[in-house]
Amino acid sequence: MTDMMPKPRLLLIDDDADFATDITAVLSSRYDVVTGRDADHGLTLLERTHPDAVLLDLDFGDGQRRRGLEILDRIRGTDDPPPVIMLTGNKDLGMVVDAVKAGAFHYVCKPPDPGELFNLLGLALADSALRLRIRALQEQIIDHDHVDIIAEDPRMKRVLEDVAQVAPGDTTVLITGGSGVGKDVIAKLIHLQSRRSEGPKIDLNCSAVPESLIESELFGHEKGAFTDAAARRRGKFELAAGGTLFLDEIGDAPLVLQPKLLRALEQKEFERLGGETVHQADVRIIAATNKNLREEILHGRFREDLYFRLNVFRIHIPLLRERPGDIIPLARYFLAKHAAAVRKEVIGFTPHAETLLMEYDWPGNVRELGHLIEREVVRCRGSHLGSGAIRFDDHSSNEPMPPYPEAKALNEFQFKCRYIIQQLEVAEGNVTQAAELSGVMRQAFQKMMRDCDLRSESFRP
Repeated sequence: MTDMMPKPRLLLIDDDADFATDITAVLSSRYDVVTGRDADHGLTLLERTHPDAVLLDLDFGDGQRRRGLEILDRIRGTDDPPPVIMLTGNKDLGMVVDAVKAGAFHYVCKPPDPGELFNLLGLALADSALRLRIRALQEQIIDHDHVDIIAEDPRMKRVLEDVAQVAPGDTTVLITGGSGVGKDVIAKLIHLQSRRSEGPKIDLNCSAVPESLIESELFGHEKGAFTDAAARRRGKFELAAGGTLFLDEIGDAPLVLQPKLLRALEQKEFERLGGETVHQADVRIIAATNKNLREEILHGRFREDLYFRLNVFRIHIPLLRERPGDIIPLARYFLAKHAAAVRKEVIGFTPHAETLLMEYDWPGNVRELGHLIEREVVRCRGSHLGSGAIRFDDHSSNEPMPPYPEAKALNEFQFKCRYIIQQLEVAEGNVTQAAELSGVMRQAFQKMMRDCDLRSESFRP
């Protein structure tokens, strides 16, 4: 890999050979220019070269005055279309307006002023990069405004100290810890405290993508790269450009992918599946796993060189039972969050309930605690969660499961309350309308509201 960044690729589609030669000589100092000698040749080069921008003749002559608009329409219909600047040698402003309305970035009159053309191309490429970044940001299922971290226990405070140390730079981070401890939250916090915080944070769960598709998910693919590749597609590395790529459950990454991932990390470059163009990987990598990667290496399931490349700075998140000082603060946080979500005035726990929470082993860690509190808030009919409301999903204990009728009744009750809440929210507290949406009589709907301790005024705007 050289230190020089590749020139942006520019596709010129024009049937005037002399003009094409002249303009190529002008632009080649800053752009890698490929020329389509006519409309069909230009469209072929569009698929083969994937240009960063297109200069397109508006009038091809010989009775084809609208052929330029047809080509523009074809370009705009492709996946991730490049910006198009129209070239016009006539004074037909009507066609120019039609071209801009159809999606052209701008136009210039022949022969173009070199300064004006360079300026327009720079603006077009900047606009394209911005659109790509917006698309990447839209793919994130996270809130960039804040991240909620509960860290009252000394062990968790040390984790936050590690985050503060490593976040500002671009150092690769490996986050370890059991399932449900909050590795994704720590990854988000690192991103928000980094110099890349204004860029996208793109996530990929390596255990959730089939082995046959994970390379395409990471690096993207070209049209025709495999049977279902009907169009070119950008991968997570491209979408995360300028930001952070979070590889969750990295211990489940298939062996066939690991050498290509290692190359992308070491050389900061990659190729789309089925492509030949080398792309720069301007991303910060954060990986996470609940597996012991050294054991995975011993069993031949994980490459040692990839492990060392990921394990530059390691942050280990302790299990919830190993940081007891966080249990009650987390429980109170989840109580406030879920009580607000269902509009209930559940304000705390009884002392006995807090004792039960502290004595439980929490095999599912913070995730299990959050789900338990959400479930019990929905069931709660008073202002405090008591010990009788705390029902743990501890199937490894000696405590027998509740009888089938009781378990069924509990699940039905939870579903009923969630359903009623959703319908009241849609109807903004109008009980008659909510009952009609539910397909039940108003009296029956009111009874269900009483069962769930819900009041219509709580849902009015």
